[in-house]
Amino acid sequence: MVKTALEEFAFLIPLLPALAFVITFFFGRKMPSGGAIVPILAIAASFIISLMITLRLLANPNEVISQSYPWFAVLNIGVLIDPLAAVMLSMVSFVSLLIHIYAVSYMSGDPGEARYFAETALFTAAMLSGTFGQYPSALCFLGTCRAVFLSLNWLLVRKALSCSGCQEGFPDNQDRRCDVPYRNNCTDL
Repeated sequence: MVKTALEEFAFLIPLLPALAFVITFFFGRKMPSGGAIVPILAIAASFIISLMITLRLLANPNEVISQSYPWFAVLNIGVLIDPLAAVMLSMVSFVSLLIHIYAVSYMSGDPGEARYFAETALFTAAMLSGTFGQYPSALCFLGTCRAVFLSLNWLLVRKALSCSGCQEGFPDNQDRRCDVPYRNNCTDL
C-alpha cells in the first residue's frame, strides 16, 4: 500500500479543531464574532481532509489508513481509518461545520460567544478523535465529558442570572439591563 500525501495529514482531522479551541479560548474575546472564524476554518479544513480520505477509501474499500507513533514506549498513538470511520469523520465534521456557521448569527451579541465557540471546537475535536485511532475511547470520553461540562456550566450560570432578574445578554431581552442584585427567586434550577 502506497501512502499518498493526503494520508499523511489524517492526524490533522481532530488536531485542527483542538488548536482552534486553544486559540479561541485565549484570544476569542479580542476577535470579531468571538473568534468564530477560527473554529469554522479549522473544521472546514478537517471536513475537506476527511472527505478526500472518504472518497479515496470508498473507491478502494479493502484499504485502511494506518499510522502509529510510539509514546513513552508503552503506548502507541495512532490513526486507523477504515471506510466506515472515514464516512463518520466526514459526517461529524460536516454537521459540526454547519452548527458553527449557524451559531455565528445565533450567538451574535452574546457575551459568552467566544467561550461557546471554544467549547464547541473542543467538543468537535473530541468527537473526531473518537471516530478513529488505536485508543480512541479514552480521548473521546475525556474530551467530550470536559466539553459537555463546560457547556452545561455555562448554561447553568445563564439560568441563575436569568432567575435572579438579570436579563442582560439574552438575545430576546437586549434592551434590559442588569440592575437587580442576585436573589434566589428561582425554584426550577
